[in-house]
Amino acid sequence: MSSLKLFLAVVMVLGGYGQCHAATAPMPETHAAQTTIVSRNGLQLNFNPEGKITAILAGKRNITAAAAISSSGLQLRSMDEPDRDLPLESIIIPKTAGMKQHFKSPGEQLHGELLFLRYEDYFRVTGRIISKAPHDRGVIVTFRLPVDAIGWNWADVVEQSQTIARTGTRYSGGHPFDPRAFLVDGNQENINDRGNPAPFYRQTNSFCSAIWGPDAGLSLAIPRDQFRMVDMAYDVNNQTY
Repeated sequence: MSSLKLFLAVVMVLGGYGQCHAATAPMPETHAAQTTIVSRNGLQLNFNPEGKITAILAGKRNITAAAAISSSGLQLRSMDEPDRDLPLESIIIPKTAGMKQHFKSPGEQLHGELLFLRYEDYFRVTGRIISKAPHDRGVIVTFRLPVDAIGWNWADVVEQSQTIARTGTRYSGGHPFDPRAFLVDGNQENINDRGNPAPFYRQTNSFCSAIWGPDAGLSLAIPRDQFRMVDMAYDVNNQTY
């Protein structure tokens, strides 16, 4: 059995970088058809019982990309099939300080939990994934926010930004790396047991990123003292951040 720990911060951006405030509203510790997390500055995330994000509101503005709801929230992929989301079963449990998501992928022998907690100026998302498979393997973990950000700005450094166009694939500051290739006796070998060439993934150069428009925005961040191999990006085709 092996496990993987996760850490992510989600904050609301007003007028660009900074000026962020987030705190979840108190909620009873009972199961609900829909769980809502609301920050002091008006950021609202709605989750259905399966863990999909059904609405994102920044103040009174709905910035949800409706077409991306079905692929939002937590998703897992195997390194052997990096283009296919694994089936997940989830239960959302509201808490007075946030909410907890229990999930499992029975056929893949994976299970775990995500915990959403409130802090003074951000939502902290932590979690772990446990594998009961008889052998170790690579798992790609993604958390997707369904955001209609066409025409907004994207940046993962403070020095420059890009306008998110209507066409294109994804905005990311990462550089390519290959998680399935490693050195054995000085030679690069592919550990894909299916004999296929190992695809290249991307690892971000930064610990944070942001997307913002004229009156709203969002930011994702990883603590610098808890480094993770991560790719922060906005995907235009799927409308997910």
